Amino acid sequence: MSARDKKPATPEPTARDLAEQHERRLVRCKQECRPVLYQGLKRFIAEVHLYKGETEATVYLEGSNEPVQPCEISFIKEPE
Repeated sequence: MSARDKKPATPEPTARDLAEQHERRLVRCKQECRPVLYQGLKRFIAEVHLYKGETEATVYLEGSNEPVQPCEISFIKEPE
């Protein structure tokens, strides 16, 4: 086995990388009308506001005027 056969080690994702990945999933759920879990209930995303240069977004769910923190939302695993 030569040195070329070895794959380079992938760096561990940072907290910012994980937050950005979560925000991309939120936007995708909004675009594809997929439900998300908030406080144990299935809800749909009405709006996702991303701010340039900021690490946080503001999320609004259908039927509620109150903003929700993105970290409070989890994703439903799709059946395969």
